[in-house]
Amino acid sequence: MSTSAQNNLKGRNARMAAPTTAVERLLDPRIPIVTKTDLKGRITYANPAFVEISGFTLDELLGQPHNVVRHPDMPRDAFKDLWDTARRDEPWKGLVKNRCKDGGYYWVDAYVTPLTQNGEKIGYMSVRSKPSDTQKAEAEVLYKAINAGSASFPFTKPAKGRPFVVDLVIVGFLPVMIALLSMFNIPALSYGSAAASFVAAALGLIWLKGRVEHTNNSMLQAMRALAEGNFKHEIPESSTREFNKVHTAFKSMQVNLRAIIADVISSSSEVKNNAEHLSQLAINLMTRSQQQSDGINGVAAALEELSVSVSEISEATGKSSAHAKNAMDVVDTGAQSMDKSTQATQKVAQVVQDAKQNIEELNRAVVKISNVTRTITEIAEKTNLLALNAAIEAARAGESGRGFAVVADEVRKLAEMTRQSTTEISATVQEVQSGTNKGLETMGRAVDEVNIGTTLILEAGESLQAIKVASRGVAQSAKDISAMLEQQSQASLEVANSMERMSALTESNVAAINDLDSAAKQLASTSGDLRTLVKHFEASL
Repeated sequence: MSTSAQNNLKGRNARMAAPTTAVERLLDPRIPIVTKTDLKGRITYANPAFVEISGFTLDELLGQPHNVVRHPDMPRDAFKDLWDTARRDEPWKGLVKNRCKDGGYYWVDAYVTPLTQNGEKIGYMSVRSKPSDTQKAEAEVLYKAINAGSASFPFTKPAKGRPFVVDLVIVGFLPVMIALLSMFNIPALSYGSAAASFVAAALGLIWLKGRVEHTNNSMLQAMRALAEGNFKHEIPESSTREFNKVHTAFKSMQVNLRAIIADVISSSSEVKNNAEHLSQLAINLMTRSQQQSDGINGVAAALEELSVSVSEISEATGKSSAHAKNAMDVVDTGAQSMDKSTQATQKVAQVVQDAKQNIEELNRAVVKISNVTRTITEIAEKTNLLALNAAIEAARAGESGRGFAVVADEVRKLAEMTRQSTTEISATVQEVQSGTNKGLETMGRAVDEVNIGTTLILEAGESLQAIKVASRGVAQSAKDISAMLEQQSQASLEVANSMERMSALTESNVAAINDLDSAAKQLASTSGDLRTLVKHFEASL
C-alpha cells in the first residue's frame, strides 16, 4: 500500500473514530447546501449554508476531503455507490447522514452530478436539501440494518433505455418484411403486401411520433415549470436512452439552478442586511467624524490659547531669569561684604584675644604685687614687734636706753605706717585684681561672642553661596524653560497645522462617508431589486 493510501486510511479511521453526539441540526428547507470538489473529492467550494451547518470554517473545509463530514453511521457501500455512479458521469441521489464539527449530525437529501468545463469533467457538485421525517426514519432503519449485515445497500443501476435506432428498426421492420414477401410474384399477395406495408409504415410512424411527442411534451412542461420557478417538477423517465440523457441533463440543470437561486436569495438578503448595517455604520461614522471635527476645532482653539499662554510664560520666564541674575549680583556683593565682615570680626577677635592676654599678664603682676605687699606687711608686723621689744628693753635700761627707745619708737611708727600703706596697697590690689577678673570674664564673653559672630558670618556666607548656586540654577532653569517653551511653541504651531490638515481630512472623510452611505443605500436597493427579481422562485425551493 502506498504512503498516500496509508495516510488516507489513517485519516478516514480517525474521522470514523471521532466523537459524536445525539444532537441533530436541521437544514433550512428553502436553502440547500452546496459543495464542489475536484476529481479526488477535495472541497473547492462550499456555500455559506454548508459552512454554517457543518460547524467548520471555510478555511478548515477548503482543500479537505469531502468525507471530513462523514458520519460513522453511514454504510461504506453508500459512498461506493456514489463514486461508482459519479464515475459513470451519471447523477447520484440518496439520503446521507453527515457529522458536524462538534459531533452533532444532520440529514440531507443529496444530489451529486459531475462538473464539466469546455466539455471536460473537472469535478463534482453536491446539492443537498432537507429530507422529510419519513425519509430520515426509513434511511435510519435501512443503514442500521446494512451496518449490522442484515441488509444490503440498494446500489444505483446504470441508466437504461432503448436506443432510438431500435425504435426506427421496429418501425421499418414490418414494411421491409412485407416488401420481401412481395418478391415471390404472387399477385394476390403482392397487392395485399403493398397495402400492408403502407399501413405498417403509417402505424409505426404514428407510434414513433407519439413517443417523441410524449417525451417532447414532458420536456416542454418541465421547461415551463422551470421558467415559472418551479424547481420541484418531476420529469418522467423515457424508455429511449437518448431522451433519458436529456432528462438527466435537465434534472442536473434543475438542481443546479435551484442551488444557484437559493444562494442568490440568501446572498441578496445578506447583502441587503450588510448594506443596511454599512449604511448605519456610515451614519455613526459621520456623527463621530462631526464630533471629531468639533473636537479638532476645540483643540485648535485650545492650542491657540496655549500658544498665547506659552508666550506669556516665556516672557515671565525671561523676567525671572533677569531677577535671578540680579539676585546673583546681589549675592556676590553680599558675599564680598561677608568676606570683609569675617576678616574684620577675625581681627576684632584677635584684638580681644590680645587684650585678654594683656589683662591676664596684668592680673599675674597684680598677684605678684599682692604677694610682695603681703611680704611687706609681714616685715612691718615683725618690725613693729621688734620695735616694741626694743622699747621694752630701752625702758629697762633707763637713761642709757632713752635714745634707743626714741629710735625704737620711730621704727615702730614707720612699721605702722608701712603696715597701713601695705593695707591700702592690698586693698587697691584687690580692687585691681577684682576688676581684672571681671575684665577677664568680660573679655572671655567677648571672645565667645566674637567667635559666635564669626561662625554666624561664616554660616551666612555659606548660605549666600548656596543662594548664589541656587540663583545660578534658577537662571539656568529659566533659560532651559525658555528654550523648552520655544520648542513647545514650535510644537504647538506644528500641532495646530496638523490639526488644520486633519480638519481638512475629516471634511474629506465626511464627504467620502456620504458617498459610502449613498453607495450602501444603492447596494441595499440593488439587493432588494435582486431579491424581488428572484422572489417568485423562493416558494419552490
